[in-house]
Amino acid sequence: MAINYSPVYVFEIDFSNDPMGHAATAIKISGQFFMIDQHPPIMDLGTYWKYWAYWHSEYSGGLKISSAKIYEVKTESGKVVVDYVGTLSGEEFKKYDYTFLESDLTRLISDLRIRLIRKFPNLQLDPRISNLDTAMYLPYGYSDGVTWRITFSDFTEHYNPLFHDEFVDYIYSQIIDNRKIVSYLKTYNRFWIKGQMEGSSLKIILCLAKR
Repeated sequence: MAINYSPVYVFEIDFSNDPMGHAATAIKISGQFFMIDQHPPIMDLGTYWKYWAYWHSEYSGGLKISSAKIYEVKTESGKVVVDYVGTLSGEEFKKYDYTFLESDLTRLISDLRIRLIRKFPNLQLDPRISNLDTAMYLPYGYSDGVTWRITFSDFTEHYNPLFHDEFVDYIYSQIIDNRKIVSYLKTYNRFWIKGQMEGSSLKIILCLAKR
């Protein structure tokens, strides 16, 4: 409530393999709950279930969410009002797990290209260097080339198209916050950027060349 967002939701979570429960905050966007639990990233319910079951390093073997009571917290006439909304089972959590699609990757890369061209007008998108990261030689007519890779662990698990622009912002910031890469972006005049899914991770590959 301190950030003037209303309503918010509180999940009172029970685990099937641990007597200790857990409480977490959520927001609702376009009819979907997204968990906000102590630190980013925000997670859909399916990803949040997997977070506890597989990724939470503090608990060997993981914790299995069995159910969660949901309470709506809102302000009315200057007062905080809490209403019980319902209960979700662990199986229902798993139903709300977004699957990262090839079309999401295409859109993501397209928007990154647009951002880079706007920031660095010296750059021209060039498919002839699209495989520079694996090629043994530069294509004929090019004088220099360099490639750069960055991997975002569990990116496809956390991605949701409702937050597409924020994910683009995050990847873009990782590129332009690297001084060495920015110097390349300023001095090279041909580029290609692509993405590869590796399990739940996303690898971004930037190819740069001079012509």
